[in-house]
Amino acid sequence: MRNAVILLLAAFSAVARAAIIRSGGIELPTYTDPCKRNDKDFSGCVKKTLQYLIPKFSKEGIPQLNITSLDPFYLNEYLMHFESTQIEGKALFKDVYNHGLGSIKIVDVRSVVEDPEQLELEVDFYMPKVISNGKFKGEGRIGQMPIMGKGVFNVTSYDVTGSWMLKGNAVELDGQRLHAHQGRWHEIRPLET
Repeated sequence: MRNAVILLLAAFSAVARAAIIRSGGIELPTYTDPCKRNDKDFSGCVKKTLQYLIPKFSKEGIPQLNITSLDPFYLNEYLMHFESTQIEGKALFKDVYNHGLGSIKIVDVRSVVEDPEQLELEVDFYMPKVISNGKFKGEGRIGQMPIMGKGVFNVTSYDVTGSWMLKGNAVELDGQRLHAHQGRWHEIRPLET
C-alpha cells in the first residue's frame, strides 16, 4: 500500500508542474490543469485534482514512466521492519497483489505554500476495502518470546484511513524551478466506529 501513495505522489507532481511533463525525453500530457501555489484554495485544488486522477491511474498507471496500475497493485518484494519496547520483528513479503487501491478517496488536503522554496502537504485518505495477498517470511519477538513464520497470506481490510505527508524543496532542473518531493506515511489505521 505504501507504494500506492508513490503513485499519488507522481499524480501530484504531474499536477504541480507545467502543462507538459518532460522525463528522459518523453513528453507526457498532464491530465488536468496544474494547481497554482498562489490560489487561495490551493489545498482544495490539490484534493480535487488527486481525486480526479485516481480513477485515471487506477487501471492504466503511467506506462510511459513504467508506473503500473493502482488496481491491482503488484509488489515484487517488500521488506518491513518494526521495533518497539515489547515487540520487534521483520518480515519479507513477495509477489504481493493489492486490490482496492483504486477506491482511494481523498478526504482532506492541508498545505503550507507561503515559502516559495518549500512545499508541505498532508493528504488524508480513506479506502472502503483493500485485499492483499502474497507470500511472507517473518521473524521477531514479543517480549522475550521468539516468533517466526512463513507461508501465504490473504488479508482483507475494511475502512482503512490514513494520512500521508509530502515535503519538498525547490530545485532547478533543465532551467525550470521544480519541487523535489519526499513522501512518507504519517499514520494508517482502521476506522474507529
